[in-house]
Amino acid sequence: MTSTVASKPDEYRGHAEECWRFANDAEDIETKAVFQLTAEAWTMLAAQVETLEGAQGSEAITTPPLLQSAA
Repeated sequence: MTSTVASKPDEYRGHAEECWRFANDAEDIETKAVFQLTAEAWTMLAAQVETLEGAQGSEAITTPPLLQSAA
């Protein structure tokens, strides 16, 4: 059995997509804004990781401890 492991940037973009869905479903403007900002942050993180992977190789990229505990 072969399983596909998503890259970190793909994983982060998945988190962003989830935040966009929550933002679209939010009933108040403050909650919507929080989810939109969080989605943008996940998207920027994905782009930064891709840039670092291109410059250093994917072996040099690890998940920060704060994100590991939240996963």
